[in-house]
Amino acid sequence: MKKPMTIGNHDKSSNGVIEKTITTGAESASDELRLLTGTIVDVDPDTLSRKDKKGVITAYIELPSGFNINTIDKTSITLNGIPANAKPMAIGDYDKDGIPDLMAKFERGAILPTIPLGDTAILTVSGTVLHKGKTFSFEGQDVIKVIH
Repeated sequence: MKKPMTIGNHDKSSNGVIEKTITTGAESASDELRLLTGTIVDVDPDTLSRKDKKGVITAYIELPSGFNINTIDKTSITLNGIPANAKPMAIGDYDKDGIPDLMAKFERGAILPTIPLGDTAILTVSGTVLHKGKTFSFEGQDVIKVIH
């Protein structure tokens, strides 16, 4: 039996603190590390007013090469821990880079209380995806401007 191995550390907030060390079998760990470091998230709008509680926030999720956007569990998608709206969700190529991305929407009024005070905020989108018969977690972040 092979011993588990550490293949990478993940500093998701880029603050120098390792939030997750991936220790598992080589192939599985490699896929997990690629998801944690290679998932791209773009949140719109890029600027949020704390006074505007109506409407939605849209997140576009792009997985690393080799992962199928169609196998994301849409019920698992959250933004700062708040679940995505069931509809609309659509797969397209929002950023026109030839790589498909998934659009998910979130109620602005539910997301605003999760955003810390400050002029900017890091928003985290996470969820799960089926890959090679296993379920993996993905996560991506975007920085937005906040108006008070």
